[in-house]
Amino acid sequence: MKKRTWVIITIVLLLVLFLGIGAKAHMDKINTQKKLQYSEEIIAKNIIAEYSGIEKVEFKGNTLNSETGFIQTLLSVNDSQTFGYDSNFDNPKDGTYADSYEFFEKTPLKNGNKRKQKLHLKDIDLNKYKIIYYLKIDE
Repeated sequence: MKKRTWVIITIVLLLVLFLGIGAKAHMDKINTQKKLQYSEEIIAKNIIAEYSGIEKVEFKGNTLNSETGFIQTLLSVNDSQTFGYDSNFDNPKDGTYADSYEFFEKTPLKNGNKRKQKLHLKDIDLNKYKIIYYLKIDE
């Protein structure tokens, strides 16, 4: 009887342990996805703030380097060619475009479309633009 009780207690404890680890892994995944989507929102706002004529921003993928904390996001603007945007995972506001000046002159991000006065990010309503996020958060 005592041996059976200890077996049941051990099984219950192992089950609780595995469920706890699984729940934590799931929450970590959700938090990472939320941070990535927030990064996409900031990138879209940065582009809209800096360039006129932006109607659509489509995110096509991202690569997170967990060692450096940097992320490269692939996107296109107004259905133009895909390009990269490099930023810090924890601070996407200070990112840089990952292609050459010549490349961007063939896209909506050419110098001629650059705003004289950059818009404030807080004043940009992304609902007025077609934003296609790469990640769909599955909570």
